[in-house]
Amino acid sequence: MLMKSIEMNIRMIQNPMGVSLTFFVLLAASWTFMPLLGLFGTFFLLLVPVICNYVAYNRLFNKSLYGEEAGVYAALPLSGRDIVLGKVFAMMLWETAAWPIFLLGIIGSYLYSDLGLIRMGIDSLLTELVYRGVSPLTIGLLIGVSTVALAFYSFLSGVYMLWFRFALKKFTPKLSKKVKGFFNVLLACLVLGIIRLGTEYFVQGIWNLGVALFLILAAVHILLGIAAWKMYRASVAYFETGYSPM
Repeated sequence: MLMKSIEMNIRMIQNPMGVSLTFFVLLAASWTFMPLLGLFGTFFLLLVPVICNYVAYNRLFNKSLYGEEAGVYAALPLSGRDIVLGKVFAMMLWETAAWPIFLLGIIGSYLYSDLGLIRMGIDSLLTELVYRGVSPLTIGLLIGVSTVALAFYSFLSGVYMLWFRFALKKFTPKLSKKVKGFFNVLLACLVLGIIRLGTEYFVQGIWNLGVALFLILAAVHILLGIAAWKMYRASVAYFETGYSPM
């Protein structure tokens, strides 16, 4: 049933995520062929995918489990594992698909940008990385593992969204009654965003530590991995024993 669950959840969010991927293609094309538009239109071209992602998150982690579609979803013969992995893998697939398009846009703009504005920005970033002691080989390795890292963060975000939804209801029932529907998704994303930004600023603050930086990064991701595994186990247990669409 796991594959059917993944397929069902992919179809559930295919419209907003399809629009999101389309705008990523437009963004990549604008960076490559219309760099001036890419420079000033990036905000708009990224805003639409962000909105689409919120709509998909709301449909995937809120409406189908606790909204008007929850009754039908709860009646399906799905195990807790099928529910959790079905939703998490569906989101991972869409989000991971956008990353190669984004990278191709960056590469295209760097190679073919006539005005050189985006190329100057990339050159500035690479110069800053080298100045901080990051070797070109390390930069290449970081780019190479970026897709794996994105999939990891997508998995972390998925299980976090499931865990946050029922944890809010379980541990803070009064707050859960006040924060419903789409605002629940916004609150969850806000908390996750603060954690992510805090981690990134912490890493930037210790950037000059050289090899020690990678040890700290490894420790941070190990802790995030443990947290993701704990949230995954808690989510599976919840949907196996305590799930209620009400």
